[in-house]
Amino acid sequence: MKCIICSAGFEGQGHSPEPIVVIDDSGGKVPDEHRRCCDECNWRVVLPERMKDRRAEETQVWRSRMRSLLE
Repeated sequence: MKCIICSAGFEGQGHSPEPIVVIDDSGGKVPDEHRRCCDECNWRVVLPERMKDRRAEETQVWRSRMRSLLE
């Protein structure tokens, strides 16, 4: 398969590239081999972005709870 992020070839099933690459497959025309990223891109690009998104969500939840306590 070929990585959707860096175009390097890789073996195995690969990883979901979201949130870096969001694939709209509402028509069902994107083959599975064009929806995956390699291990390197997963570790260096995708996972850090997911962690950043998660921290932002947790911060919003924490702020909301603090506002509720202070009201």
